[in-house]
Amino acid sequence: QQQQQQQLSCMQQALLLGWASQIKKGTSKDELQQWQMAPFVEAVLQQQQTQYMLHATARLFKCRHEKERGRTRERSLMQLEQMCNALEAAQPPGRLRLPYVYALRFPLWPLLRKELAELYIGMGFVGAALRIFESLEMWDQLIVCYRLLDKRQQAQELVQQRLQVCPNDAKLWCVLGDIEQQDQHYIKAWEVSGNRSSRAQRSLARSALQRKEHQQAAVAYELALGLNPLYPDAWFSLGYCYLKLGEIRKALQAFTKVTQLEYDHGEAWTNLAALWLQEGGWSEALHASEQAVKYKRDSWQTWDNYATAAVKAGNSMAAVRALGQVFELTRGDHLSIVTAEQLMAQLEQEAAAIQARDAVHTSPAQPVAPPAAA
Repeated sequence: QQQQQQQLSCMQQALLLGWASQIKKGTSKDELQQWQMAPFVEAVLQQQQTQYMLHATARLFKCRHEKERGRTRERSLMQLEQMCNALEAAQPPGRLRLPYVYALRFPLWPLLRKELAELYIGMGFVGAALRIFESLEMWDQLIVCYRLLDKRQQAQELVQQRLQVCPNDAKLWCVLGDIEQQDQHYIKAWEVSGNRSSRAQRSLARSALQRKEHQQAAVAYELALGLNPLYPDAWFSLGYCYLKLGEIRKALQAFTKVTQLEYDHGEAWTNLAALWLQEGGWSEALHASEQAVKYKRDSWQTWDNYATAAVKAGNSMAAVRALGQVFELTRGDHLSIVTAEQLMAQLEQEAAAIQARDAVHTSPAQPVAPPAAA
């Protein structure tokens, strides 16, 4: 309450917003980042005396925070609409908006409208977003809107018009390939980009994968990921192609790359566990299974792999827990008899070892003979 009543100068408010921007630049983009920025933003919003740009920047930060949460997304949209409308109407006058304009990271009006249009798309108002992108002449986003509205003809005509202006735009050729479902456009995109368009190769790989041409898809994915490796879905698809081709070691490397880029990718952890079980890497399979069940708790197949890996690695307690989960999820319809028999044998061996150890500690002491008389 004392902080809420404290009056800050405009310079101090600008510094608080600067700290908020620094947090955004210096931390990873997650939910915690926005909560770390929130105290600085709220301190500025609670000020009774401030400048227009300071208050607008704080409101924009709060809008970006609220749009990430379902309960406050609609309020964020309304506030962003009000901000765009006020700037479009030149209210307040420029002389009131100029102070501190160079001390803040407030976007230009077209970029702010673009942000509003992206929020429209996120909430399903594609028609409203389309009108904004059309007024801003943002053709790539406009094509996306046409495709979302299933207006293939309009999208195709717009792409062809843009290609007459920019015939060497690889992205436009890829979009045309997506619309017409023809690989020749992806090949054209690869050529006009000077063999530097990872998007073109990913599209060629997906097309080959749909035709079940796994060798051709693997080659295309390798080229695409060699140019831009930050695509976990592409790595996962490459691992799948390697599996179909029987290249287990390469598949292990691909799925491992997926987990490095996206640690909560349950399918990749599941595939790693299954592959390590095939290769006899029991400890690696157990580690992969432990991660897989964190993100795929409702999959009995994942728990079954976990039970098998735990038995092979000698972790009987983990195996008991995993088999219990399999029994609960399938209501007894699916249970690996082989794994259960191996677990019972392991538990019997452990019990026998415990009994033997206890027998040694509890055996009666032997009498000691008295020393011989001198």
